[in-house]
Amino acid sequence: MAVEAESPALKDLFLDVLTRLPDSRRKDGKQEALPRVITLSACAALCGLSLYAVSRRGRNRDAAMESIGPESEGVGELAERQHASAAVTAADPYLRAPSERTRWRSATRVRPRERRAARRAARVWAAAGTYLLAVALAEIVTAAVNPVLGVSAHALLLFALLVQGARADGAQRGLLWSLTVAPLIRILSLSLPLSELPVIYWYALIGVPLLAAVMIIARVLGYSRRDLGLTMEIGHLLLYLAMMPLGMAVGVAELLLLRPQPLVNSLTLADLWLPALILTASTGFGEELVFRGLLQRAALRLLGSWGLVYVAALFAGLSIGYSSVPNLVLVFTMGLLFAVIARRTGSILGPSLAHAAANVSLFLVAPFVIGR
Repeated sequence: MAVEAESPALKDLFLDVLTRLPDSRRKDGKQEALPRVITLSACAALCGLSLYAVSRRGRNRDAAMESIGPESEGVGELAERQHASAAVTAADPYLRAPSERTRWRSATRVRPRERRAARRAARVWAAAGTYLLAVALAEIVTAAVNPVLGVSAHALLLFALLVQGARADGAQRGLLWSLTVAPLIRILSLSLPLSELPVIYWYALIGVPLLAAVMIIARVLGYSRRDLGLTMEIGHLLLYLAMMPLGMAVGVAELLLLRPQPLVNSLTLADLWLPALILTASTGFGEELVFRGLLQRAALRLLGSWGLVYVAALFAGLSIGYSSVPNLVLVFTMGLLFAVIARRTGSILGPSLAHAAANVSLFLVAPFVIGR
């Protein structure tokens, strides 16, 4: 009888957890229309893919023309020097034109191997773009329609990434399995029973299983510490430290856009040190390990330099729930800057310090300083 009496209470608690968005920064009113967000994102993705395809085809054709032109000229000059007696015959356009046309046509024709490589590249980009769009749509459903439906969409996305990653190979498997972290972030944040705890502890409790997932994926894919950016070069120390003021400025800009409630009661050392430590470890180091470490490594192997843009777009896509297009642009720009710095320095230390400074400024310090 006691168990039957407690079951409705547990059920109500579970439903209450599922129907809450564990994001204290989100306000009830919508600042921007969410369909506009997804329309802009889709247009940007299509324009980027179109420009990439056009530029890639132009570079391949120019390279083929340059490699054939000088070669044909060199062969003609050598033939004239070695066979002086046949100079007239060699110079006859009616005799030379057919062979040159044949050579030129065979050089510029797309060979079967190149055609297969182009089709494979198109499939890779189609899969990567589809999953990026799916994450954005799942975020829109979570924020604007129903959190329970959003969790279900992220769960289906997680399952699809795992299955397709198991069927893929090489660099494509690496990106697909690394992308599983994106839906996992939202599933953890909406499913863990955290409503009875202070908001600041949510970041720590979500960060622990997320860090474990990153370590498991990196181990399965064979990534080393250097691959994940877990290094530090003394020569870049000044750059690392200079990124902290940049992160604080980004936090102030986000505060002006979002106006969140502070996560502490007062601006004192006793109230600040533990929340600052949690934000530094979970959102600073943890999120940068996910995006600029694991995901960026996988995206660069499969997509080349465009992987930086891809990961920055994914980073911004997980901020759609704030319902602010200016904030979406700011997060994308910040993510792209962090990606470039992490690639140039080979370390996520600088982006981690900047990310931590941005969140400490946004949630702990700036609300008291600017609010006065």
